[in-house]
Amino acid sequence: MKSINPTVEDSYSHEFNVGSSIPLKVDILDTTGDFQFPAMRRLSIANANAFLIVYAIDSKVSFEQVKGCFEEIREQRSDFQEVSIIIVGNKADIGMNRREVEFDEVCDWFHEYAL
Repeated sequence: MKSINPTVEDSYSHEFNVGSSIPLKVDILDTTGDFQFPAMRRLSIANANAFLIVYAIDSKVSFEQVKGCFEEIREQRSDFQEVSIIIVGNKADIGMNRREVEFDEVCDWFHEYAL
């Protein structure tokens, strides 16, 4: 079995050309749920135009971290309802018997808490 070393915190940046002349810069901050650098995270939240928050469907802890991350965005951004926030369940290929976070649970939380 292959061993995976999780990222501590990493950032990626790439510029795309959309259409013929519109540059689009994408910056990604990968925290892997490890929040060792709160100042960098706060700065990223303050400057972001969108958020992609990923959790593992086989980990309740991972989903709890999504909730905390969302709360952080909500607290820091008065315009959080106007910013795109995408929540993604990862590891759908692992099989239903290992799933700890049900889709309905995520939907219920999001509709109750996030909106």
